[in-house]
Amino acid sequence: MNHNTSKVLFFGSSNGNFKKIFEKTHDLNKKHNFDFLFCIGDFLPESGTDELEIIDLLEGRIQIPITTYFSIGKQRLHKKVEKKAIKNNGEICKNLFYIGKLGTLTTSKGIKISCLGGMYEEKQFYCKILPEDTEIKPYIYESEVDFIMKKGKDSDILVTFEWPKDIHKFSCKKMSKMIPGVQSIAKVTSYIQPKYHFSSNGSIFYEREPYKNISIEDRQKTNITRFISLGSLDNPDKERSSYAFNITASSLYDTSNTLNIPNVTRNPFTEEINTNSKEIKHNLEDSQYTFFWNKESSNSIKRQKHDTEISKSYDHIIKKEKKETNSDQVPQNCIQIHNITDHLIYNSSKLNKEKYEKESTIPPNYTCKICMQKGHWIQNCPQKKTTASRKPIRNHPKLEFCFFCLSDPRIARHLITSIGSETYLALPKGPLTTSSTNSPSLSFPGHVLIIPIAHVPTINAIEEVNRDKTKEEMERYRISINEMFKSKGCDTVAFEISRINGIHLHWQVIPIKKNLSDELENTFISMGNEKKYNFEKRDIKKDEENYLRIWLPNNTILVHIIKPETYFDLKFARYVISKVLNLEERSDWKNCVQTNEQEFQDSIQFKKHFKDFDFTI
Repeated sequence: MNHNTSKVLFFGSSNGNFKKIFEKTHDLNKKHNFDFLFCIGDFLPESGTDELEIIDLLEGRIQIPITTYFSIGKQRLHKKVEKKAIKNNGEICKNLFYIGKLGTLTTSKGIKISCLGGMYEEKQFYCKILPEDTEIKPYIYESEVDFIMKKGKDSDILVTFEWPKDIHKFSCKKMSKMIPGVQSIAKVTSYIQPKYHFSSNGSIFYEREPYKNISIEDRQKTNITRFISLGSLDNPDKERSSYAFNITASSLYDTSNTLNIPNVTRNPFTEEINTNSKEIKHNLEDSQYTFFWNKESSNSIKRQKHDTEISKSYDHIIKKEKKETNSDQVPQNCIQIHNITDHLIYNSSKLNKEKYEKESTIPPNYTCKICMQKGHWIQNCPQKKTTASRKPIRNHPKLEFCFFCLSDPRIARHLITSIGSETYLALPKGPLTTSSTNSPSLSFPGHVLIIPIAHVPTINAIEEVNRDKTKEEMERYRISINEMFKSKGCDTVAFEISRINGIHLHWQVIPIKKNLSDELENTFISMGNEKKYNFEKRDIKKDEENYLRIWLPNNTILVHIIKPETYFDLKFARYVISKVLNLEERSDWKNCVQTNEQEFQDSIQFKKHFKDFDFTI
């Protein structure tokens, strides 16, 4: 990891139980060695905090494992803590620092953090005569918004209690409940453009897809923002309350690296921002730098930009919009690329040449979608001519919701059988096996999915700080499921389809009768040969992302690498297993859909039998 990169841990509101956050941080820090902890929301609130624990904290009798920062949420800070913070300029005790309701700080590695705590209430926000103690009242005031926009510009992390208005726009991810956003917070985050924006109102976990910003000062410069809401500690809905990630200071960060981050959306905000006494309309939906073009809108907007920037005469553009003109007639006084007036701009040889030659440096993470190699743009790919007949690349599908995201309120929660810290188990909608097709000792279908909580298409797409932990937990679940089925006299086969343009990664585990286990390997290889799938007996390598992986009952792993621009049958693995089980009529899950009552009963049975093997209990 880059020595300038910080490992950061965030926790949601403690609601007074701050000691438990320190205990959890101590355990996590043993493995990850975080640079600092930030506690958002109500960390040391006026109500709900044990007085004796507060005294122990202020007198240094509670161990704080790493440097910790905090602000406020919807409650005023505990008065004893407030008094100590004022006296010691924010330092509460060793390793614990209060930033203030409104403030900024820069860490030793250059990470700039800005905070705007407190609730939004219209009467308080617009009050003409401000109270003297605004800095400690848990409300947002209009003057504070202007202050944080000025002082917090170019912050790496923004922390607010309230959500920004319209943050859910253009997002495929749904929330467990709707949280009303605040326009002023949207204005702040639009202007500051942090890499990460954390909020705690509503006590729900919501990790929005990254969205794209454009620099106000330099429209050639782009960056992304990730919005994350955290649940409070030990909340009744079991919403995730912690988040860990790596971050490098903006001053040391190459924004071109953001171009290859998956699932980036349009900017959800349309903000008018006052900067340098000029009103700048910041609408990324209409910007030429937006990631997601359709062909028509892209060409249209690019033509408009050439008309207004290259041509120095605007009268002919107005006339062109008002009435039809001869397409071969060069408007009078129109200055072309060559400063010659005998041809139209779109007939310029220089323009046509530059149309396919990009002069900007190729980002180090850019990968050509034809040959999957780095170092050249896709239009300059040497293999382009030989792949003229290839099928067009399908765009990543835009789903209204994800079947596997716990944050989606429409998820079939009755199918969830176990939830870990990074992954969970759920039964499929259409199980391949049934209680009647299994061994007599197995009275329920047993087909189960192991799913990461993070919405990612591949393991490598998970944030680095959580990647190993997620892999370990998925593997631990797989082994536990194997042990459960072993106790029932069954073997298991599992498979994973990993694709960088996939939706939500998951592993499928299926019970199989012991007398059929030996048939799996040969059947996979022989049926794979028919489709020109080349299986190798090995595990995946660290940099491999497009593959089919099979775990066989004898601990053999088969891997087929899915080559770029080749068709892969997503039903292949299930079909092979169905053939071995003599259940080919159930190879398509849509033919196996059950009623809600059947699913509910299967879930109860699975949890009952898995209880002794579930490491999360």
